[in-house]
Amino acid sequence: MANYTHCPKCNKDVEVIEVSIGTRGAETIIRCAECGMVLASRGGETTEQKQQPTATVLVVGYTPAQADILTAAFLRNRYADEVLSCANGEEFLVMMTKLFRARKTPKLIVMEVSMPIMNGINAALCMRSIEKGVSREKAPLLFFTQRPLDDQFIKAIKYLTPAKYVPQPSGSDIESFRQRADQIVDLLKKEPW
Repeated sequence: MANYTHCPKCNKDVEVIEVSIGTRGAETIIRCAECGMVLASRGGETTEQKQQPTATVLVVGYTPAQADILTAAFLRNRYADEVLSCANGEEFLVMMTKLFRARKTPKLIVMEVSMPIMNGINAALCMRSIEKGVSREKAPLLFFTQRPLDDQFIKAIKYLTPAKYVPQPSGSDIESFRQRADQIVDLLKKEPW
């Protein structure tokens, strides 16, 4: 029998998919079957059931497997109590607009640069304009990407401050990605923006 819960991104009750992650499958991520948004982690508490989250992280432009790994790392290390995933820049801007309407600013946005519809740099520039237009505090931005750091990218990061860059491990090895995600969360807990 299928499980259903409310997805805030789809704004309706949806069928959910459970994904076991980790080397031993010790953690479970529950995703919306329609849009892929992470709805819960470890123990099945949905974002709808939580009391006003105090720290929201957005992960933008990653594959479902990478998004699951980042979500698990942020939740497991208690860096955030809500992680929202967006597949591309357009979905990201829609999600940010919804958050701003709810008077929320994410604790952190983790973004890939290369993604369909709107790349990460353009999406981040649009977000900074929206923040300015609605008088919101600037959300910290972390580009966790395979794109090399060149002069143009450095200028964009300076303009988008508070923003930082962390290179993804080369290749498509998911275990290296998982290790780097854990390292990032450990550093973020120690390093202020």
